[in-house]
Amino acid sequence: MLEKAPQLRIGHGGEAETSILMAIAPKAVRRDYMVPPDPRPRKKPLIFRAWYQDEYNPDGHTDDPRAASREKGERLLKAAVECYVTALEEFINYRPLGTRLHSGEHAFPRPKQ
Repeated sequence: MLEKAPQLRIGHGGEAETSILMAIAPKAVRRDYMVPPDPRPRKKPLIFRAWYQDEYNPDGHTDDPRAASREKGERLLKAAVECYVTALEEFINYRPLGTRLHSGEHAFPRPKQ
């Protein structure tokens, strides 16, 4: 579905986020900002910390938005909704083991005391 970096996580302002914005609020997309991210390597901090976006990229994004499209955004939104519905259905239909609703055995034995 994603072209520029499908193996990477979704970052800020790139193909995935821009595609979603194109699907829900196309007038909010600044096409003049759709440039590749700054390629200079960045040092990773020793511990996680919040950082200012312009520390990472002066243009304000971490991913490449140039391959974004409304159609991709619609597919991403549809996939997200389907996943949330599936997760909610599983949560609603879950029956804990060892209760009157599900008296079966636990899949993992209890630790020995």
